[in-house]
Order: sequence, then structure tokens, then C-alpha cells
Amino acid sequence: MREAVKLDQLALDFEKREGDGIRPAQIRLAILDQLHHWDDVNDQLAELIKMGAPLSFDLFTGPDMKNTTRKLLTFGVLNLILPEKNYYASENKKGQQLLATWHQWQSTS
Repeated sequence: MREAVKLDQLALDFEKREGDGIRPAQIRLAILDQLHHWDDVNDQLAELIKMGAPLSFDLFTGPDMKNTTRKLLTFGVLNLILPEKNYYASENKKGQQLLATWHQWQSTS
């Protein structure tokens, strides 16, 4: 309960919020701006998870069904760009156009 009160007080401290401006967000964005390859993501993975950055996979914790005194860390599968594999088929011209649009969107965001 004390932590919830601290969070509320922090959220209501408009003077500090105005003083900080967008600086806290810029620090986090700087980390994302430096990611150019999967090796960069691997190097920064712990920080990306801590800051809640959107990743192409999910991490889950849960009980180990064989030994319930332990917990397991499970990696979720990579998300697909489009919901059905036929979109990606080479003979599907619209699928290729959608992939090109997605790639362009990812490159500029």
C-alpha cells in the first residue's frame, strides 16, 4: 500500500514532471535508437525487458509442473507479421505488397 501511495504522490508532483519534461523518455528512446542488428538487441535485452519495450517474442514465468517449488522462464514464439502463411506465398502478389509495406513501415518507425 505504501508503494501505491508513493506512486500516486509521484504522479501528482506536477512541478517535477514539468521540470523533467521529456528527458526520461529520451533516455529510453536513445537505447532503442541504437538498435540496428539482432546483436544489438541481444546486448541490450535485459534493459529492453525492464523498460517494457515491444519485442517480437514474449517471456513468461510460471510454475514448473514437475517441481512446483521452482518457476520456469518460457520464451513465446515469434509473432507473425500477417495472420496466415498463405499471405507470404510467393505467388500471392498482394502478400508481397503487404510485406513490402510492412518492411517500409518497420524501417521508418
